[in-house]
Amino acid sequence: MNRAFGTVVAMGIALAGCAGGSDVDQRFAEACENTPMLANSEPCRNPDSISDERKEQMIARMGELEQGLSEMQSSLDAAVEEARREAEAAQSQ
Repeated sequence: MNRAFGTVVAMGIALAGCAGGSDVDQRFAEACENTPMLANSEPCRNPDSISDERKEQMIARMGELEQGLSEMQSSLDAAVEEARREAEAAQSQ
């Protein structure tokens, strides 16, 4: 998953509001395709079994999940970098 996907999802949701949600099936299929952890889920395997409203909710949640994962990755990267700096400082003393 990448940050661009979250941006695409957010833009898709905004466009759906303007377009009346007529492309929800396409956006939902793209979201399922671009979200590996959901690709084999029942809603992604059988999208006709859920309403357009539910699809919109899932698309929004996938965007929120992507944003949360990105924030967690940034925090983890910062913590690893800080630990590396501390280790280097300890070695140089």
